[in-house]
Amino acid sequence: MNIIFDNVKIYNVQDELDVVVGQSFLMETLGDFPAEVEVFTNKDPVLSIADDDRTVTVDKVGTSIIKFMIGDTVHKNLKINGVDATHAAATTLNGQLGHPLPK
Repeated sequence: MNIIFDNVKIYNVQDELDVVVGQSFLMETLGDFPAEVEVFTNKDPVLSIADDDRTVTVDKVGTSIIKFMIGDTVHKNLKINGVDATHAAATTLNGQLGHPLPK
């Protein structure tokens, strides 16, 4: 599954995304995705999914699971974390070593 934002396309998303509240994205299924898959969320307060079952908007902070179903069977789960902001991972803690202090 690919995820498309206004200025970004993420290829082959596996299981989870962090998305800033207010952002929308388009879910693009790949060739190995069965045509009979239906998108399901249970009256989700975090997400809004458009009638096309492809356009998703993150409405509030929280966690949601989008289920891609074939009948009663889950084909794939996609976890969406609605967040206030995303930050790059720290590469250093900016610590400095000094002389040990006695206790």
